[in-house]
Amino acid sequence: MYIDTTQWRSGRRYDFFDTLPANGLAWECLRRNEDYQKDFAEVQSDVCKDEPARHDIANRWGLLSPPIDPECTAVDVPIYWAPDVDAGTVMLAKIAVPDAGVPLAIAPRDLRQDTSVLYGTVGDGQNAIPLAVLPPADDTQPLSVVIPLTEDVPDRLVGITRLWLILKGLPAPDRRITPDRRRRLQLMLRACDGRKAGATHREIAEAIYGKARIDDELWKTSSLRFSTARLVTEGMRMIHGGYRDLLRVDRSDKRYRPHAVTKSRRRGER
Repeated sequence: MYIDTTQWRSGRRYDFFDTLPANGLAWECLRRNEDYQKDFAEVQSDVCKDEPARHDIANRWGLLSPPIDPECTAVDVPIYWAPDVDAGTVMLAKIAVPDAGVPLAIAPRDLRQDTSVLYGTVGDGQNAIPLAVLPPADDTQPLSVVIPLTEDVPDRLVGITRLWLILKGLPAPDRRITPDRRRRLQLMLRACDGRKAGATHREIAEAIYGKARIDDELWKTSSLRFSTARLVTEGMRMIHGGYRDLLRVDRSDKRYRPHAVTKSRRRGER
């Protein structure tokens, strides 16, 4: 069965979305993907018992191996995406750095080995941050942050800043997901669950917006009818690949556009 969609009318069943970081919200999208569910069933069958095949299936969806049971929510199990998919993953390595100063203590939980990389998590709820400790590890050296010079540098810097805040005992919510975006994603997946359970767009609209509001308008031309249809359409897009967008910073946000920052500074210098 994988996901019980029969209780989609209850908004409270989706309240746990408010506690999830971006990687957890992305998982809530992927686990509703029927193709992923079929791949996981194949992993569990005798057809796919060897580790390379499991790794290939996990990699296809952006996850670490082995794939995660789609019956599990992001609260039930730790969610680890490949670092190139979740650019908010902070990559660390034990290397010699001159005059590094006093190192900060890190105590990750939910440790997991994938190939030669050790993964873990620090922080809880929206403050959770995935870590990846790269080989080779020289235990005589402190941990240092590794930032590959790619297009993902803005994402990496956000993750590193969040890690520093956590280590200093400060809140570090995952700001890749704004409250409005989180709320809309919740509604999108709830609407998709309704469709999966056989509900019509009108029934979904009544559950989300209230029956009184729906009855006040002619349904055929109601703005809420089109809003509901958009929720379903956008939700399906997130389920079928759009979840990866949740694992990146919004490039339209001026905070993550270096050229925009440079221009603003120049204006201030005039």
